[in-house]
Amino acid sequence: MTIKLGSLFDGSGGFPLAGVMCGIEPVWAAEVEPYPIAVTRSRFPNMKHLGDVNKINGADIEPVDIITFGSPCQGLSTAGLRKGLKDHRSELFLPAVRIIKEMRKATNGEYPKVCLWENVPGAFSSNSGNDFKAVCEELIKIIEPDAVMPSVPPKGWAYADSYCGYGWSLAYRVFDAQYWGVPQRRKRIHLVIDFTSRSGAQEILFERNGLRGYFAEGRAPWQAIATEAAGGSLADDRDGAAAGGQLAALAYTMVVRNGRETDSSGRSAGKGALIQTERASTLNTVQDQYLFQPTAYSFDPLSSNSMKSKNPHSGCREVEVARTIDTTDPNPSKNQGGLAIVEPVCCIDGDKIGKAERAGGSGLGIRDGDKMYTLTAKDAGTHSVCIPIQDQATRFAGKRGDKQDGKGNGLGIGADGDPVFTLTGGDRHAVCDNYIVRRLTPTECARLQGFADWWGHIEKKTELTDEEHRFWMDVRNTHAAINGKAVKDYTKPQMLTWYNKLWTDGAEYKMWGNGIALPPALYCMQGITDVLNREEDDSWLL
Repeated sequence: MTIKLGSLFDGSGGFPLAGVMCGIEPVWAAEVEPYPIAVTRSRFPNMKHLGDVNKINGADIEPVDIITFGSPCQGLSTAGLRKGLKDHRSELFLPAVRIIKEMRKATNGEYPKVCLWENVPGAFSSNSGNDFKAVCEELIKIIEPDAVMPSVPPKGWAYADSYCGYGWSLAYRVFDAQYWGVPQRRKRIHLVIDFTSRSGAQEILFERNGLRGYFAEGRAPWQAIATEAAGGSLADDRDGAAAGGQLAALAYTMVVRNGRETDSSGRSAGKGALIQTERASTLNTVQDQYLFQPTAYSFDPLSSNSMKSKNPHSGCREVEVARTIDTTDPNPSKNQGGLAIVEPVCCIDGDKIGKAERAGGSGLGIRDGDKMYTLTAKDAGTHSVCIPIQDQATRFAGKRGDKQDGKGNGLGIGADGDPVFTLTGGDRHAVCDNYIVRRLTPTECARLQGFADWWGHIEKKTELTDEEHRFWMDVRNTHAAINGKAVKDYTKPQMLTWYNKLWTDGAEYKMWGNGIALPPALYCMQGITDVLNREEDDSWLL
């Protein structure tokens, strides 16, 4: 039996990817953000895109065994305004329920068999817990219209529980991604409703660890899960041997090479430094390689007491597990805190590296944390660079929302090549000794969600077919209409230019922040596959 999946609010395509890894066929998805659509259209070329959930009729689309949906959570999140299901984004949960009802009515209750809802734990407390009660009640009413959920427990909703009735079962469980192989603290509710049995949902979410393959809760976050999802499959890395889940940037090595190249005088000039990412050069009897391994630091919110403290070490700490990433770059200047990556820096003299003294050099040309080499015109562009940092501007001081440089708004970190900030008696300026500070990159966000580095990369196009022109113009206008912008007709060249500008850092940050962590989704998909396949095997008994 081929199990088919439909994904509402598809985002980064995490549920379809988890499904493909379990032998499930993703046949359609609904999403309105153009960049994530471009990503998933590249990864799943046979998956149909349906657009706005408000325009979908469940009776008119292909029936599927599984419907997944992580409806927008801004109204439920503790980081938002907590309007609950009345928020115009979180209320999109109801159109999803409508689509499920319409499909089941059109198929006489046969499809979908299972639904999976993913959302933030803030749903437990939103509207005094009544929003989560409403979520469960609406899903149960799909199969039992007169069902009534129990009242909110006096101590609030448990982090895991289950309910069942005649021919159906519902279970939910909070997964924290940091215990499932990716170094990100990301708690999310995973709720499963099985419309075929009284025990299926519980088996999907609560089967004992070790009975199901691939992912075992409790492993250390740095024991990476393989994320090289080439061809739509993910390697099983139970021993933590594969690369891809490690926090922070790519580790890289530098090795000095003398080589056989000669200068105009025929003297050995050396080849310079060989720099490689995520691998080392061939080991020899003389250890001539330098390893650079970045470190991640977590910053508390700007308005927190720790950041207001006079203690220079307060509000910042080295971490191996990242904060939950959101829809923008996780830089330390944001009110909810953030991450910064600190990388070791070596001083490099391009004229001396790899040369013996007789060849005009004076050593290796590499110094770890030492003074900078003398700048020369000949070596312009080959010396290491510094990032200027103004201490006072990186710390919060003053009213919330103050956006003036130098006022403690977190803007005191410059870019490579920037001039140093104006020296004042009250500030402490960073000295670029042997570290540089930078922000988390979109590639690192992909890893923190358990995806391959290249997942968010989309190839630029040189032309659009007629079908692609119609498709992307519909995507563009749907997105424009939802955001209150004008709907227009565009020529092929206009659409081609627009498409080739979709992939930006900001768009990728937003996709990962709105997306799901892959490992818990895969665990759920494995359980769903097991339950549906067993039910198919037992169907001959009926």
